[in-house]
Amino acid sequence: MVGILVCLVLLSLLGTAAAKENFYGVVKQMPQEGDVGRWQVENQAVYVVPESKGDDKYAKPVAGGQVKVEGVKVEGKLIVYEMEAVSPPK
Repeated sequence: MVGILVCLVLLSLLGTAAAKENFYGVVKQMPQEGDVGRWQVENQAVYVVPESKGDDKYAKPVAGGQVKVEGVKVEGKLIVYEMEAVSPPK
């Protein structure tokens, strides 16, 4: 886990555009307890870590809800640095 955090910090400092991923999707699965852990958003596994930011000012991400995911690929895993619930597109 420390290696992932170090990679996140380095990527954010270097601004490596190729490693960043942003997308919208429906939450198919989330951890049973809390927010930290493996989530399934559409057909993509994403990993929320304690350092991930969540903007739940208006709504909290829930299974079946639409979210915006911002993350970076580290060792083949998409690590979330920010996820927020959004309204579905009209």
